Amino acid sequence: MRTARLFFLGLLATACMSHGALACVCEREALADSGSAAELAVGHDFERAKVVFIGRMVSHTGVEQHFEVARVLKGDTTGAIVLHQGAIDADTGTRVLTSCEYEFELGKEYLVYAFDVGGSLSTSYCSRTRLLDRAELDLRLIEH
Repeated sequence: MRTARLFFLGLLATACMSHGALACVCEREALADSGSAAELAVGHDFERAKVVFIGRMVSHTGVEQHFEVARVLKGDTTGAIVLHQGAIDADTGTRVLTSCEYEFELGKEYLVYAFDVGGSLSTSYCSRTRLLDRAELDLRLIEH
């Protein structure tokens, strides 16, 4: 009985891995809320990001989140931005969802670090993207 259970768990794990499930592994510093690690992470993400903005998520469709931009801190953009979820699979060139997708809430304001992923803008849980009311350190360092 125990052998059958282990065999079933092994099959289940293999099936999950074969369908392109990607685990989220973040650098611990990117998630820090204070201290020198957080300061380094802010600088690192700000430099890497194509666009950094303050905006409100106004709608979402499938893998797209639509934002009304209140203020641009880096990059060229208009009053609206569309972010795309997922990474680009190197083998197929298709967008693959991962466990690192940032879960935005409709109507809430965010500080968003948006990165170029396969020609479209994207962000993730591993970036400094956060609710605006939790972005005091980021804004202080960016605006300094």
